[in-house]
Amino acid sequence: MIRINKIGQRLFLRFPAVLLAAAVALLPMQLGAQESDPFLDMFSNPDMITEENIEEISAPLEENFLISEKVTIGGQFYFEAAADFRKAWDKNFSYSGVLQLNLDARPVESFRFFAKAETEYPFIDTETNGSSDGLIDVEEAVKIQELYADFNIAKAVYGRVGKQTIAWGVGRYFSPADVLNLTPIDLDDPDAERTGPVALKLHASGLLSNFYTYIISNEISSVADIAIAPKYETVLGSMELGIAGFYRYDMAPKLIAMATFPVGEVDLYTELVGAWGSDKTYADNAGGTYTTENSPVVQATLGFSYKYTDPLGNGVFSSSGQFWYNGEGYADPSLAILAENDPRIVAKTILPGDLENPDRYYSALNVTFSNILKSNVTVAASWFSAFGGATGRITPSASYAFNEDFSLTAKVPINYGAAGAEFSPLGFQYTPTLEAKLFGNSQVSFAVPISPGTVYQYPFVLSLSLAKERF
Repeated sequence: MIRINKIGQRLFLRFPAVLLAAAVALLPMQLGAQESDPFLDMFSNPDMITEENIEEISAPLEENFLISEKVTIGGQFYFEAAADFRKAWDKNFSYSGVLQLNLDARPVESFRFFAKAETEYPFIDTETNGSSDGLIDVEEAVKIQELYADFNIAKAVYGRVGKQTIAWGVGRYFSPADVLNLTPIDLDDPDAERTGPVALKLHASGLLSNFYTYIISNEISSVADIAIAPKYETVLGSMELGIAGFYRYDMAPKLIAMATFPVGEVDLYTELVGAWGSDKTYADNAGGTYTTENSPVVQATLGFSYKYTDPLGNGVFSSSGQFWYNGEGYADPSLAILAENDPRIVAKTILPGDLENPDRYYSALNVTFSNILKSNVTVAASWFSAFGGATGRITPSASYAFNEDFSLTAKVPINYGAAGAEFSPLGFQYTPTLEAKLFGNSQVSFAVPISPGTVYQYPFVLSLSLAKERF
């Protein structure tokens, strides 16, 4: 007699021969008087096929994927050195070794911990009245970039608490909507990591929409210093639209709108920020200061990106650009050019942040043409400018990749504008530069900064970046 287990369908799938065995086992009953065949008798043995215990179905694949019993540790290391022969011989060399470590752990599906820290050697000694007491400045020696935990509150509701980088704003080079991160965008490396505040983020999602609420408590000592920043984003056809706000008791409140959308083959983005007043302290032309508190301040930006790949493989053309109207800037940006010994700087009446982005009109443009005529040649040019102060930087470049481990780049950054202006701190200057990338993770650069009217005995700058690698 054949005994079928409780989930016979699975048994048949696992053992297709069972069907054949069952049919063969019935033959003796039908043949009656015929002699028994020892081979066929094997299949009539009641112990041949028995009930099988099938284990419970394992947890869903996504649960196993989200849970990790191990802690993942990664990071990056690189060594940098520079020799500036324009300086005095006893002060013309500097070096540093930078180590960045990150730790990522998700012991259960509903909880994740992440930390990222960076240290740089040599450490900075604490100085008092110009003399070092030999103590390590821990804040300078170890920088905590991110330290947060992710957790589930309910279905489709998530939280994150701790020091975190916040992805606000859609601008690539300038982002007036990004009012939460503590460091601005690096124009030379817009994708570089930035430092964010200590905050609690609550995130709810559904129906192609996301709603965020940030409660920000970075470097505060009073409940009144806590800031609240809600944000709503959704999809309308091909447009991604976001609306946000920012409020803190002693700061100018802000209302923010941002959008990204395509027009043909071009991707566009825009941001609009309206604030009641400004948090900056301004310098006037009489050696005093003033503030803007009870009037509207508007900022707006519009940018684009475009990429075209020749179907015959003769090259790839890409470009991106952005214009920014900065309502917080000066009508006359030259008022923001202050000497280090200016009484307003010494007394900290005006802080370094008050002097950032002093212009009202900014632009950025990048153009790249690579794989020219199926070669390893790339030509590019970038331009950053502040119109009010008539200052900017233009950088044409050309490079050739011999292989994946070695390439050469020649470029000439040209800084123009008055001395002390935003893009021309030393006045007009151009710097022919030759860079070599070795083994994909090291770089050697030789530059000759040239400023008309300035003569150096050795106007050379040699810099190295070695063993820059992630692990």
